[in-house]
Amino acid sequence: MQMRSRLPFLPLLLAGLVFSGSRDLALQNPAPATAKKDISTLRAHDLHQGMLVAADPWVKPEEYKARFGKKNPYDAGIIAIDVYFRNDGAQPIRLNLETIRLTISMPNQTDQELSPARPEAVAALVYDSKIKQPGATQRRLPIPTGSRNKSKEEQELAVALRGVMLSTDLIPPKTVVNGLLYFDLNSHFNYIAFARLYIPDLAEMGTNKPLLFFDVSLGPPQTP
Repeated sequence: MQMRSRLPFLPLLLAGLVFSGSRDLALQNPAPATAKKDISTLRAHDLHQGMLVAADPWVKPEEYKARFGKKNPYDAGIIAIDVYFRNDGAQPIRLNLETIRLTISMPNQTDQELSPARPEAVAALVYDSKIKQPGATQRRLPIPTGSRNKSKEEQELAVALRGVMLSTDLIPPKTVVNGLLYFDLNSHFNYIAFARLYIPDLAEMGTNKPLLFFDVSLGPPQTP
């Protein structure tokens, strides 16, 4: 398996996962996490060794409001990435969710990597204004989720987040697995034009034969 060095986190960014809504009808009767897509049409993808990984970043606030209502991840500075894994092979593939990263490659800067956050951390980010200190340029790291008091709405949001996040680490043969990853861009949504979704650790079950890493560019196509 190809390897690459881990790089320091970008100070302005904190990884995140999020949905929104708690008491409204959308939460009581939640819609599917993502609409079904023809993933072969998604521009952001990487394909090799019988595995297709595709991603669809949500960059418009209307996409969030239509699905999650007034209290939504976009307003909290969070970007959603709809991720698909299609296993065209004959063997099940094991995925290590813990090593997925969003890599930000800003011009003239060192690449920075972000990890997806836990649902409880995202819910806290959405509902607790104290997490971002007045006048601060970055959120506190890590977000406190254990000792602080949580509102009913925050707890409901955390449950909703966990229910729709990309959570399975098994991709059966001839199957598509889909889920949502959320990253805290602290409202710097333009960073997604310089981002890649890096997925390094996949292997065939039984044989433990590794697949080469996947590096899905989320920005606009590069001009020759």
